[in-house]
Amino acid sequence: MTLLVHSIGLAIRTRLIPFSSFRCSMRLALALLALVAVASAQTNDYDFGGYSTDDYNGVSASPSPIDNYCACTPKQIYLDIVFIVDSSADMTSRTVGDRLKIKNAGFPQNEKCFVQATATIQSTLLGLTFGTQLYQSQVAVLAFGDKVQTVKNFGDLRNENDIFTMNIPYLGGKATKMTDAIQQASSMISTNEREFTRGVIVLLSKSFNQLDATNLKEASDAFQYDGGIFITIDYSKGGIRGLADIATTGYYINDASSKPDSLNADIIYAFCDANCFCADGLYPYNLADRTTGREVPMGCYHVADVAAVYNAAEQNCKGQKGFVATIHDNDKSFFMMSIFPPKARFWLGLKRVGSDFVWADGITVRIYFFQVSEGQEYWAPGNPVAAQDCVYGQQQQGFNASWFSAPCTDPLKNSMGYACQLRPCDTEYDCSIPE
Repeated sequence: MTLLVHSIGLAIRTRLIPFSSFRCSMRLALALLALVAVASAQTNDYDFGGYSTDDYNGVSASPSPIDNYCACTPKQIYLDIVFIVDSSADMTSRTVGDRLKIKNAGFPQNEKCFVQATATIQSTLLGLTFGTQLYQSQVAVLAFGDKVQTVKNFGDLRNENDIFTMNIPYLGGKATKMTDAIQQASSMISTNEREFTRGVIVLLSKSFNQLDATNLKEASDAFQYDGGIFITIDYSKGGIRGLADIATTGYYINDASSKPDSLNADIIYAFCDANCFCADGLYPYNLADRTTGREVPMGCYHVADVAAVYNAAEQNCKGQKGFVATIHDNDKSFFMMSIFPPKARFWLGLKRVGSDFVWADGITVRIYFFQVSEGQEYWAPGNPVAAQDCVYGQQQQGFNASWFSAPCTDPLKNSMGYACQLRPCDTEYDCSIPE
């Protein structure tokens, strides 16, 4: 069971429109709620709180909506990406891929000089679609050593020919301008101001100036605070702690530890995860990939401003292309409690259909009384009650919540809060379209 670090019923509320003005705000200004959960590898193989549509006390008659969350279609990735290449003496011309320097140094022209930095970028870019529209990415490239040089600006890369004629210069000298390069990349992304588009910086290096560690961390943190994702590609064999420290959690990739044929795939998957996010004003329920540690939202939650009977709540959520939020484990239960006031009642997406209870995400509960792994029973004593076909949750002692059955259409006694569970923006879903 995933261990979450919780902080007295508080949830992080992210704002992602536009990303240049992204700010993390809290529902209450007392502490942060860290929503860190364990999930499995890429390609939608996340462990949704420890259940599957086959074995969680029931079966699914059809694919669950959550199966499509954070889809990865590389050609439809839409990000603003700046590659920053360490072009100092620490990387060498052969690592950077400067053809002119290699030729002048006497290396044969057929030297596989693009196997590393330049080849990494070129191979990755072939998987993307360039442009400024939905499902299109914009890409820029910077090089740095003891100065920063713009190799390609946004809009310069438009097709395959632009990719293969790109030459990243070998600048030599010491890698003293890494912080400046990060700040320049961040500025390029923030001034680009594409709505519903996340900014990503990819730093390719095999060195880290420990004397400048504080400034590097501050520059990286500032970019991430504004909603960006910071990826580091470490070309050193042993791995450099500093490069890992400045990367967004889970977005540090060590070239030496990657299989030779997987580095570009690793970057593309990182782009797909970066391209999965919640729209402005929604609460993300983040799960962390078991292998990479990257957090992605397994649902974005819109808390209704006014109470409603269940059937009205159900229709409202359907109108937003979602459903009344479901709960399948203690972590999700705590998350749900954190987005409602203490002791508040809130509808669950669970409704009796015939002799079974059916979740709004497609799971059919075959038994009335079931327990989570810690042995806690969800149903409150005496529940469910016959002829009361809907279910609400309510915080009890501490951080425990119990479930109670209730009539689905009783505005006098059973009009209560609810949250709609919505699909995140991803490479196959445009969540910016007004409902």
